[in-house]
Amino acid sequence: MAVASTSSRIPAPHRAAFMVGSLLVACGAAVAQDTGLYDRARPDPEVVQQDITESEPSALSLKLHAAYRHEFETDIKGSDAKFQVDRANGGIGLGYRISPELNLRGSFDYEYSDYRFTRADTLIPGVTSGNPFDAFHTLTVSAGLDYRLNEQWTISGTGFVRSAYEEGADFGDGVTGGGFGFFTYRFNSDLALGFGLGATSRLEDDALFLPVLFIQWRIDDQWSVRSDGLGARLNWAASPEFSVFLNAKYERDEWRLDDDRGVASEGVLRDRRVPIGVGVDWRPIAGLTISGEVSVFVYRELEFLNDRGRSVVEEKTDEIMPALGFRVEWRF
Repeated sequence: MAVASTSSRIPAPHRAAFMVGSLLVACGAAVAQDTGLYDRARPDPEVVQQDITESEPSALSLKLHAAYRHEFETDIKGSDAKFQVDRANGGIGLGYRISPELNLRGSFDYEYSDYRFTRADTLIPGVTSGNPFDAFHTLTVSAGLDYRLNEQWTISGTGFVRSAYEEGADFGDGVTGGGFGFFTYRFNSDLALGFGLGATSRLEDDALFLPVLFIQWRIDDQWSVRSDGLGARLNWAASPEFSVFLNAKYERDEWRLDDDRGVASEGVLRDRRVPIGVGVDWRPIAGLTISGEVSVFVYRELEFLNDRGRSVVEEKTDEIMPALGFRVEWRF
């Protein structure tokens, strides 16, 4: 029995409350995770939701994506410093279905982050008064598999290696890695839930062990909820070509710093943030999705560690930080 018919018997106010609750639960389960890793850790939604009898062996799939986001300037508490960020990223993902039950996947992703500070000397002792940082680079390679035990259960596993470093720092000093394991249960073609555990090493810190959550729920022909990065996304399909979404997620990045960064020389920059955004997806042709999003960061904290892993600066932003972004994804 489809979830759409089941949900239609739920009163509208209760259904709305349940959708919001699903969004919050999915966000809460992702609070300790690293940005970008969750998308690579989760099972392939199409594999999980598809009937095994519909799967085609030896089917190769390819996904290309590119995105840009500008995060507007904001003040940092405890100093006269301000900062803004520009991010650009892109990547390629491959999937290969060996059999109706077994799917292999891999990906390569790169992100360029430009943090521009003013009066950084009031935030980090020992740095220049302007912007002391060069560009930050993040490269991630991952490989995983999804194995369908039957029409309901799927087992998934993913391993990854990543290097995140400031330009001028040693590539090897920014390397971390880890893996995730998942169990996903498919209730029907409209609803699948999954839960797993993962572990990842961190720069100048102990390994992080964390839970991961997967949700994909088509409530009716227009409304759906699904995992989105380190959070969740509520989607309303206005037409086959256009949809509007609301998402909330937790993001966490860290990079190895170059030397000559004051008390944080050869240390680590960590950026923790919670954006909430609204946006539009446009699908002009099959497989191509163009998205635009307006978001605000309701929480943001910057932390600098020295080369011994000791926190030397930890400050939050002084106000809500707006951002604008777009994303292009092509699947074929």
